[in-house]
Amino acid sequence: MRKIFVCVCVFAMFLLILAACDTRNWHVTHSWQGQGTEHSDIFTVSSDWKITYNCGQTELVGGATYNVQVAVYSHPVTDNTGNLSGDDAGIAIDAVCRSSSDSGSVVETQRGDFYLVVRSEGSYTITVSEPS
Repeated sequence: MRKIFVCVCVFAMFLLILAACDTRNWHVTHSWQGQGTEHSDIFTVSSDWKITYNCGQTELVGGATYNVQVAVYSHPVTDNTGNLSGDDAGIAIDAVCRSSSDSGSVVETQRGDFYLVVRSEGSYTITVSEPS
């Protein structure tokens, strides 16, 4: 069991290092700003893509923080009442905003049609970028 844990930890560190060494140029293809729970528009990506979050200008007083969570949904469909649904592809970002300068990103390798669900107690900007 210990060997499996060590292998998983080494693999996770490898992925983090690989992401940090990504020197590709990225261009923003989609952008959303909001506060609370929001659904993005449906978008299509044909290669790797990156989700970036930036904490907004929510006033944080006395060490207060708020969460930003971005869930990815694939194969989106809109029913006849206009409700959007899709296959849950997982939580891509689960971050704590301590200041308006906090940000982060994650690279996704799935291709196709997607939409995002953003949940936050504060304001945020979410962008989707593709390699140039």
